[in-house]
Amino acid sequence: EDGSYLLEDVSTNGTFVNGSTKRFDGKHKLENGDSIRVGIFIVEVTVENPNTGQILKQRERRRLRYLDEEHYLSLSPGLAPASTPPPWVRVNDGQWTIPAGNWSVTRALIVPAGVTLTLEAGAHLEMASQAYILARGPLNISGNEEHPVTIEGVGEALWGGIYVLHADEASSWEHAVIRNARPFAVAQLQLTGATNFYQSDVSLQNVLIENIPAEDAINVIESRFLFDQITVRHSRSDGLDSDYSSGRIKNSTFTDIGGDAIDTSGSLVEVSGVRLSTIRDKGVSAGEASSLTLDTLDIDSVGVGIAAKDYSRVDAKNIRVRQTALAAMMAYSKKPEYGGAHIEVHDIEYDHSCLLYTS
Repeated sequence: EDGSYLLEDVSTNGTFVNGSTKRFDGKHKLENGDSIRVGIFIVEVTVENPNTGQILKQRERRRLRYLDEEHYLSLSPGLAPASTPPPWVRVNDGQWTIPAGNWSVTRALIVPAGVTLTLEAGAHLEMASQAYILARGPLNISGNEEHPVTIEGVGEALWGGIYVLHADEASSWEHAVIRNARPFAVAQLQLTGATNFYQSDVSLQNVLIENIPAEDAINVIESRFLFDQITVRHSRSDGLDSDYSSGRIKNSTFTDIGGDAIDTSGSLVEVSGVRLSTIRDKGVSAGEASSLTLDTLDIDSVGVGIAAKDYSRVDAKNIRVRQTALAAMMAYSKKPEYGGAHIEVHDIEYDHSCLLYTS
């Protein structure tokens, strides 16, 4: 308007300008140097020729920036540096251990830096609506086939999710069930994922994550990961979001996903022996200069089978794609600052839907 650029907040959780702790009302006139926070993203604004408003650049940082701990702790009085563990948690020399049994978690479980939280086989956590798990060290789940570990809401109620950050050792989950977790959100700290790993390496094996009303069922940021025999199902939006991370996904299933099954930004990922079915958007989406290697994927009932965009490269073989709404594969540029994308596929089987769309 009148040569200026205006920002209007239509987000669910709020948009915050220049460090304010209150979301703004109406419209905000963008000025050179403004800092805009939407969820975990910090967007810096540069306006050139502000008198005519001819050029506006929004420079989104290529590395996701979570609010540093001191900052979000100062903004969130309810988020203490650590919580006293419930009496049924065993505490010993940098270890918190939750033994087998049914446990009711009525408040936040906040694990301090330097402490490892371990859930032993047969542990069943019933999380109250206001409860969540925040760990600044490894979070280990040691279930087995006969006695898995389950973390879920009371009845079918939602609970506050999991956030592992700055862990000094990798987290390891085996035979675990995570159910009915909403996006992790505490005061000004608003994440997109129900289960989040930030600068924290992680291994998941025989893990089920289901009934997730979040933008991401799993969000891995600036971390290394190995996912083997995991199942993600009934997710409102994306199944797995890998941001500036590297890892492998194998022998796994993603089904009934409202967004992308596997979504990457700036990541190096290998995917093998994976089934993707009933995916509303893309089965595999490579973005922002990601490099993906795909081998033996069965993709069924999706919007797009495989998409590469914004200087990403996808190398695939032994791919089966059926029942696509748009195309089996797409390569295109979404963000002009990155440029085009590349897909190379060997041994692909597809039905009568469009094979390849480029723009």
